[in-house]
Amino acid sequence: MGWWRVKIRVSKSGRSRWWFPLIVIAVAVAAIWWMYDAGVALRSAYSLVVGASAAGLVGFWYIFLVGRTWAGKGVAFLKVMAVWVFGAVVGFGLFRYDGSSDGTAMPRLAWRWKKAEAARNLRPLDVDAGRPTEAALPHMDSPQFLGPLRTGVIPGVRLETDWEKHPPKELWRREVGLGWAGFAVAGNRAITLEQRNAEEVVVCYDLATGTPRWARVKAARFSEPMGGEGPRSTPTIVGERVFAQGATGILDCLDLESGEVLWSRDVLADTGGGLPEYGMAGSPLVEGERVIVSGGSGSGPSLIAYGIADGMEVWRGGDGGAAYASPVILEQGGRRMVVSVNGGDVTAHALEDGAVLWRYPWKAKWPKSSQPVAVGTDRILLTASYGMGAHLLGIGGAEGKWSADEVWSSLRMKTKFSSVCVRDGYAYGLDEGQLACIDLDAGERQWRKGGYGFGQNLLVGDTLLVQAENGEVALVAADPAEFRELARLRALEGKTWNIPTLAAPYLLVRNDREAACFLVSLAPETPAN
Repeated sequence: MGWWRVKIRVSKSGRSRWWFPLIVIAVAVAAIWWMYDAGVALRSAYSLVVGASAAGLVGFWYIFLVGRTWAGKGVAFLKVMAVWVFGAVVGFGLFRYDGSSDGTAMPRLAWRWKKAEAARNLRPLDVDAGRPTEAALPHMDSPQFLGPLRTGVIPGVRLETDWEKHPPKELWRREVGLGWAGFAVAGNRAITLEQRNAEEVVVCYDLATGTPRWARVKAARFSEPMGGEGPRSTPTIVGERVFAQGATGILDCLDLESGEVLWSRDVLADTGGGLPEYGMAGSPLVEGERVIVSGGSGSGPSLIAYGIADGMEVWRGGDGGAAYASPVILEQGGRRMVVSVNGGDVTAHALEDGAVLWRYPWKAKWPKSSQPVAVGTDRILLTASYGMGAHLLGIGGAEGKWSADEVWSSLRMKTKFSSVCVRDGYAYGLDEGQLACIDLDAGERQWRKGGYGFGQNLLVGDTLLVQAENGEVALVAADPAEFRELARLRALEGKTWNIPTLAAPYLLVRNDREAACFLVSLAPETPAN
């Protein structure tokens, strides 16, 4: 016990410099607070660095700045090292890193003897292609990422918002594989991507019953520590074809009826692009006779287009490398163009040959996942997390020369996995885990409330359908004057980053463990489909 009872010897000045650790702590708190507007995710990582640095400085104070003899300093050094080593041994011996706890990127720790979630063995899919399909109710198809229009806005539908009187009816619930894909719905088929053990699988479920109708299986697996295992993109259905891109960059064209592979391309092999750190996350865009996808990270093409009939390359364009958003068609200045958020810029491309029409430099070492959104016919809104915020671009074109110039920028909207929805001059989105509304004239915040975490959102009429990160689904009024939550449903359990799909009146939700389908009531003024 004597080794641990070495007394502090007061220096000749009679002080032990207690002001030093107090200043270190105060500066650390101020530094973390200074990062407030950068957002929760960046602030969390920054806090870990600042906290570790502050702990190191306090340890330095305890060893060297407290009045001690040199022998006492040596013993203090051994004490500090013993505490750090003991903490490291106990920490690493008992716990293991099990991915991000949520969208803040804070680590989730699990007991070392507990089986990893990603390692769980899923039961084989009980595919029953011969069972008669149960007739689905008349509904709106949602055949691609972010709904029929690929904008997050569900047209022609209004929801009954009193879920006390008209609660959603659960139709089915089932186990699904890992990954953060959403559902694409056409007719009686709901199609998604899953990681099932060592295989990446495109699965077609019966919309009304959840029965698996077919599964396209390939030996592919993507995993990274923060986001975990599995595909990240939503399939696209056009006519009798399904286009699905896995996390490793394999683009498949499948027959909608049977799941038969019509053609397949290795996008990264075609473009020479690298695999992004968090996997290929863009959902295929089909326009006319072309399917357009991101080209991979690095200096390869931003986009590559294939013919939907045979999978042959049609064009490639740009050199910004892939981010994690999906290409989208936006009409600006009277011209339809493909807009792509890339690793180092944002570009617009001609549909016919992929030529770059305009380029907006947007370099960042942080990932960008949110979709660009049209604001009228001559402006585009960009949003991102990690301190990048919102940027409104003015798009101009004269005599074949296009330009994209920043109108304003704001840190009042910082979306991470989700995208904003625009209505009547306002943008609504999940700003670092809270639902927010900003005006589009200057980017000023109207309100920011509701702890929904890093989930997803859609706009349905004048109502926001919010998929919370904890699995709940909420309805919120799209009202710039005030925040009003109208209803809430415990739809799923556990971390949910997947986009919900509203094929009204069917609402499909899923995460990396389970999927469920609900029948939601539509408002009386909704026209019959």
